Amino acid sequence: MLHLELLPDPATELRLRQDWARLEERGLPNLSRHRRDSNRPHLTVTISADEVAAAGVAPLLPDLRRATSTLPLPLAPAAVSVFGTGPWVLVRTLVVTPALLDLHARVQSVMGRPCVPHLAPGEWVPHTTIARRLDAAQVAAALEVLQPVELAGAVWERARLWDSARQQVTDVPR
Repeated sequence: MLHLELLPDPATELRLRQDWARLEERGLPNLSRHRRDSNRPHLTVTISADEVAAAGVAPLLPDLRRATSTLPLPLAPAAVSVFGTGPWVLVRTLVVTPALLDLHARVQSVMGRPCVPHLAPGEWVPHTTIARRLDAAQVAAALEVLQPVELAGAVWERARLWDSARQQVTDVPR
């Protein structure tokens, strides 16, 4: 599967990593424990179906370059939210803007309907993940630790493709 992700500017990335660090200090699950080089705060825009991924990354790059040409895009992270029905996922949602929804639609037109229903237009909740697989007690403890974050000036500056089958990252050219 191919994941199209947006990456924040360095200052925003640092502030988002502080969420991970706060949880780590308390011994709570968080994404800092995922040790791959590709692991960093990001916004998943879509995940392609296997047939799109089978064709490879190179054919998509020119169209994805056009679809993401509005980057950099100011997007402020907002509330901490809990997804799922247990085990839970802890995320920081992003303030939705018309520009973000337009970029999402353009990317979907290139990569096709996502293989994950919650990434489809009208279902997508833009967010950056803080932690996965939390039980109820861990969610409660995490919500006590995570505070509102002032991220005025947050910018999502570039796009990348994460090929989960090949474990490869490819930057979308600007």
